[in-house]
Amino acid sequence: MPGLLSSLILLPLLALPIVLFLSKEKVKLSKWITLGVCSVQFLATLFVYFTFDGQGAIGVNSAALAFVEKTSWISFSLGDYGVFDSEYFIGLDGLNVMLIVLSGLVLLVASVAVSYTHLTLPTKRMVWMS
Repeated sequence: MPGLLSSLILLPLLALPIVLFLSKEKVKLSKWITLGVCSVQFLATLFVYFTFDGQGAIGVNSAALAFVEKTSWISFSLGDYGVFDSEYFIGLDGLNVMLIVLSGLVLLVASVAVSYTHLTLPTKRMVWMS
């Protein structure tokens, strides 16, 4: 499934401005949005875990990667010094699959803990902690 790992990275970043610019009176709504985004992200990490194939699409020997996304990102000429090329390259191996699931679980548990507790911190500070 192309774009799955990128969506795991970008989903919280896309939800951040929505929660950040809510008024102080809508603290409950910001908590529900955060909980919803973290739930979707955790379900996506579970999908990655259960569809992960240890054989991978790219790799040398046992260093196989799955869910690979690779694209040219920044490229420009440096004149006589050559060309500057930067690529966006992301993929998962067997060890990192469990770390992805763990990070999704930690975010979900933290958002549930914040949703059911009364914090005295301003809402804007809570957004930056997630």
